[in-house]
Amino acid sequence: STPSKAQVKAAAKKDAYYRQLFGDNEQLFKKRPLHSILGMLSEEVREKWMHYSNTNEDRRLLEQVVSQYRQRICELAASEGEINVGSEPYYQRNTGALFDAIRVVLEDNGVQPLLAWHDTHDSPLRNDRKPDGTLIELANASDSKDWRWVAAVVEIKDDKASENNKVARGQILEDFLDMARDQPRKNMLGLGITKHGKVTAYVSTCDSIDYAIVGKLPALDTNVSSEEYAMVRFIAVLLRYLDPRHSYVVSQTSGIFNDINLVELVPPPKQIVNMLSGSFREFRLKIADDKAFSGRRYYIHGMRTWLYHAQIYYATEAGKVERGDDVILKLQWHASDAREGDIHKKANSMSVPHIPQLVFAGDIEMEEHPGGWEVLVMHNAGASIKDHAIWSNFHNACVIVDAFAGFSHTLLAASAGDGSGFILHRDV
Repeated sequence: STPSKAQVKAAAKKDAYYRQLFGDNEQLFKKRPLHSILGMLSEEVREKWMHYSNTNEDRRLLEQVVSQYRQRICELAASEGEINVGSEPYYQRNTGALFDAIRVVLEDNGVQPLLAWHDTHDSPLRNDRKPDGTLIELANASDSKDWRWVAAVVEIKDDKASENNKVARGQILEDFLDMARDQPRKNMLGLGITKHGKVTAYVSTCDSIDYAIVGKLPALDTNVSSEEYAMVRFIAVLLRYLDPRHSYVVSQTSGIFNDINLVELVPPPKQIVNMLSGSFREFRLKIADDKAFSGRRYYIHGMRTWLYHAQIYYATEAGKVERGDDVILKLQWHASDAREGDIHKKANSMSVPHIPQLVFAGDIEMEEHPGGWEVLVMHNAGASIKDHAIWSNFHNACVIVDAFAGFSHTLLAASAGDGSGFILHRDV
C-alpha cells in the first residue's frame, strides 16, 4: 500500500507531461456504473440520483434549466460574439452557462446550492495551475484560489479529444495531486468534458481511479436527449446535495481543520495509545500551520500521509485551557489491518532509540472507511539523516560516523525485541 515513488514534479506542465502522468497510472483507471461512483462521494447523493432517475420527478426543473441555459448562451453570444462550435472555448463557455443556469433555477425554487462554479481557465490558483473550472464550497467562494477549498475539478477539451484522451486524464490526475497536497482527503472528484460535449466523472481513491460516463452538454437548437438531461440532473444533484467537505478526512471546527477534538475524531474504543488522559476532561490539537510540512502527499496511488506541526491543549477540571507539548500530527490511510500505531507502540515499549515517542494513536471514526484511516500524535524526534546530510553535505567524517552509529544502534535495539521477532519502524 505504500507508494513506491512520488510523481515527478515537472517545472513546465505541458501535454507530454500529462500524457506521461496518465501513462504511469493508466492501470488504475476502472470503469464503474455512475451510481457506484456517486456512492463513493455520498450515500445521499447516490440515493437522490437514483430516485430522480427512476421517477423523473425533477423533469420540470430540468426543463427550466435547459431554457435558462440556452437563454444565457444567447446573451453571451450577443455580448461576446460567436465561438467556433466544437472548440474548447465553445465548451468552456457552455459549461459555465450550464452551471450558472442550474444555480439560478435552484435559487428560484427556494434551494440554496452548496457549491459554486468558478471558471479558472484564465485565473490560476495559488500554485499557478489553471484547471478549466472548479467547484468551491459556496460559503468560501470568495477564496477561490485555494486548492484546499476545491470540492471538484473540471477539465475541458475540444472535439478532437475522445473521452479517454490522455492529456485530459493526465490533467485531472495533476488536479487530484494538488487537491490532496495540504488537505487530507478520502477521495477526489473530477469531471472531463471531451468530444461533442461528452462528460465523464472521475473519483480518485487511495487504490484506484474510478470513472463513469455521465451524459452530454445540452445542444442549443435540438430537442433535449436523455443523455443531455442526465448531464443536467447530475450537476443539479451535485450542487444541491454534495457536501463540499465530503472528502475531508478530519472534521473541521475552524478554517480547514486547525482545531481538532481528538476524542471525537478517535473515540476510546478506537484508541491504540492515549497518553493524554488523567485529570483532564478534554484534549485538542491546534495546527500551527494549516499546510503540511512533510508526508507522502504527491502520490496518485497507495498510502498517502500528511504531517503537521501542532500543539496540545487541555481543558482542565476548573474549566480553563492549558497548553501542552508541541507535537507532530500524522494522518494516513492504511490498506491492511496492520496499523502503524501498533508497531510504533511496540517499538516505544522496547525503548528503541531515534523513534518518536508516541502520545496518541488510533483509527479515525469513519463509517464508509472503517479502520482505513489512522491518526498519530508524537513528539518530534529531531533531525533525520537526510536533514544532517543537507546541513553538512556529509563533508565532516564525524557526521557520517554519528549517523551510522545512531542508525546501527536503532537496528540492534529493534532486533533484540521481546522474543516475538524482528521489528523495525520505518520512521527511524
